[in-house]
Amino acid sequence: MRSNGPPAIGKPSVKLKVWRTSCCPPKNDRYVVIAAMALTAVAGGLLAFRIAPLQREALTSPDTGARLRRIGMSTGAFDLVWVVVVVLMVVRPGETA
Repeated sequence: MRSNGPPAIGKPSVKLKVWRTSCCPPKNDRYVVIAAMALTAVAGGLLAFRIAPLQREALTSPDTGARLRRIGMSTGAFDLVWVVVVVLMVVRPGETA
């Protein structure tokens, strides 16, 4: 077997299979992406306008723990919204293998 020498630098020696996709997802996937974007905005709003101010207040003036329970409840809601976003983006309901 004849060899042409070592592979050139910067040139891959293994050919990778590139998957081509269309620019726009199918219609049912568009709704999933739009819903995930809307829920991401909701999660960001919770974080910016509810959780961060409560944490700032808790650090400046500690209390008996009522504020910490509200922070815990708000972060739980944030986590649930974020889990739904992750499921929508990773699992993509309606898509077959």
